[in-house]
Amino acid sequence: MFRTLNQPDTPAGTVFWFCHAGAGPASLVRSARSVTTASCIEVAILPGREDRYADGISLSLDEIVDQLYESLRNRINGPYAFVGHSFGSLLSYLLSQRLIRDGLAPRPVEYSGVFWDFVSATGEIPDLADAPVALEELMQRAGISADEIHLLQRAKTESDELARIEER
Repeated sequence: MFRTLNQPDTPAGTVFWFCHAGAGPASLVRSARSVTTASCIEVAILPGREDRYADGISLSLDEIVDQLYESLRNRINGPYAFVGHSFGSLLSYLLSQRLIRDGLAPRPVEYSGVFWDFVSATGEIPDLADAPVALEELMQRAGISADEIHLLQRAKTESDELARIEER
């Protein structure tokens, strides 16, 4: 799912680049050769582009995000940043939400998305600079019962299924 364009011996971090919908890593090769940063540069290869031409382009947005997510989970092992252009910006936003939701990335300071405006039952606002924590764990800490969490998980699963039916 990713092609490495810059790999220093001891990278200070990783930049994950998401190109616009019709592009792939080839569009950045010339620029990446001139980079003198100590960061690794990884560029997403979307289905139907370059090395993944045979995969076709019939995947839904959710399927693309799922594939990128699975690939990213094993690649994030230190400081990183997402860079996206056009459609790539949407992908980086959705991946960030998913990594945060699953507790694999910390919630950024001053994050404006209402999805993460979470106030516990005690009225305390979580410190946004804390270590990564999954939304489900935050709900448990707030005293939401296991039955209620299960109902929310079931509702999400059913909603996801309805969305897949609508896409067909």
